[in-house]
Amino acid sequence: MPRVLFSSRRLPAPAAGLPRFAVVLAGLLLAATVMPAIAQPAVSAPSQTELDNALQEGLKLEKLLPTPGTLLARPAKTGPRVISADQIDGINQKSVTASGRVSVKQGDMEVTADLVDYDKETDLLTIPGKIRMDRGGDVVSGVGLKLKVTTEVGTLEKPTFFFSKSPTRPAQRFEARGSASRMNFEGEDQERLFDALYTTCKPDQDDWYLKVSELALDRANNIGTGINGFVEFKGIPILYMPYLTFPLNNQRKSGFLPPSFGSSTNSGLDLAIPYYWNIAPNRDATITPKFYTRRGLQLGGDFRYLGSDYLGQLDAEYLPNDRLAADDRYLMSVRHYQNLEKWLSPGWSASINAQKVSDDNYFRDLSTRIANTAQTNLPREAVLAYTSFAGDLTMRYLAFQTLQDPALPEVAAPYKLAPQLAFNAQPNRWNGL
Repeated sequence: MPRVLFSSRRLPAPAAGLPRFAVVLAGLLLAATVMPAIAQPAVSAPSQTELDNALQEGLKLEKLLPTPGTLLARPAKTGPRVISADQIDGINQKSVTASGRVSVKQGDMEVTADLVDYDKETDLLTIPGKIRMDRGGDVVSGVGLKLKVTTEVGTLEKPTFFFSKSPTRPAQRFEARGSASRMNFEGEDQERLFDALYTTCKPDQDDWYLKVSELALDRANNIGTGINGFVEFKGIPILYMPYLTFPLNNQRKSGFLPPSFGSSTNSGLDLAIPYYWNIAPNRDATITPKFYTRRGLQLGGDFRYLGSDYLGQLDAEYLPNDRLAADDRYLMSVRHYQNLEKWLSPGWSASINAQKVSDDNYFRDLSTRIANTAQTNLPREAVLAYTSFAGDLTMRYLAFQTLQDPALPEVAAPYKLAPQLAFNAQPNRWNGL
């Protein structure tokens, strides 16, 4: 989770370091916004003419998104193509018409229907009626299928679909489901749906679903891309998005999160637009610009990181030149735990928990998403600890920033522990001591 710009720097002193801190956060926001745009090419759907030409000429459409990932990618189809039915008619091994409980199998794909026409020369499978297609645990049903079997390019009318997590683990099969007016198959693990409903809720539990005019599914990369979409909860639209991308499983993905807005008598209207940055499997960040109509623009962020012998989180908010307070406002929070076995010996560890705000009225004036710092006494704590068979040794420094409310009696600041040395014997009774 760490933001590299933070991980190797100590927090600067408030007076001299805040402008630099603002520059760092601004740079992170710019990088998070620009880099994904550079890394991901523009996506456009093939025209219906291109799709029809591919069906007639046996062309394989270029995949619309790069597919380096293989999380849901299925192995390539191998082995013979087997057609079984109650009745099969053919013409010189060039075309086959099968009727009555028809099954077409190759590799991990099986298509079942009542009537199937297959042209071997063009590799075109045509099913005028109802069909069911099982592709490695992903089940699609509909009517009127035209499909190039080898390249998986084709169209299906009125589809319903169930996508699985793992075809080899029945208890974890369900991943997502939905329906559409039409589905275009655009290559292996690539589908595009029109007038689609998509949800990860279990059947008969439509708590939420995504309703979009056009939905592209890249299941090799686990990315869904929607155009003109609504998120509906219990049948009520709660969010409109002209363009969106989202993961097809429970993996994290960089992108803008739903905005939030509110109002208060102190700050007026406020609007926050958070951006989530999935830096690495063990590092992530959320960068949040927030605009107050009466105060100005605040920039905030949190950065989480996790390693084999450490973990932590950095939080910060900065509002330059608050128009009402006529001053810079800021919040900083550092929480870190470190296992010291590599540097000392087994049993040693250290931790830090330090929080600071610019003034006593920070939480009263500015609604903050960092709820655990909204308190009267903000700790500044450092701990060095040792654990052994004989007991626990702790060396601790603790002080507080005490926030005073001018409308209330003065709050007494807690005592400092500067430092505290404690030892707890184990067992706590030893030879009568």
